[in-house]
Amino acid sequence: MKELDDIPCFWIGRRLRWSGIVVTDMKEKYGTWRVYCHFGPTCFHELTHNGHSYIRYTGIFKWLYYRTYTAQTVVFGLLGHVLYPLQRKWYRHVYKKAIEKFPEERQALLHGADYRLLLIGL
Repeated sequence: MKELDDIPCFWIGRRLRWSGIVVTDMKEKYGTWRVYCHFGPTCFHELTHNGHSYIRYTGIFKWLYYRTYTAQTVVFGLLGHVLYPLQRKWYRHVYKKAIEKFPEERQALLHGADYRLLLIGL
């Protein structure tokens, strides 16, 4: 029986979550391995409480999270300047390691990637 880490899309999806990238779906489609995800500060909850589907903040953090949309825009906008570059580097690193682990699946991995521009040169 195969382990989940023997399937490329699950291997990638699990590791992308470590940096707060929200992974919405993982599957094989049309002969490619697809991992649907998105970056950004709105993924901050995934970074601090990985795997939890509901808000787990308390105290000041809960207050900040539930503030008005304007306050969230300012806080998450500042946070985005730090998170975007880190998440992009992590995305590229994970795909690079996946290609090393599954060399026979290289084309399927690169063709099914959400953000192909970040993978140029792999």
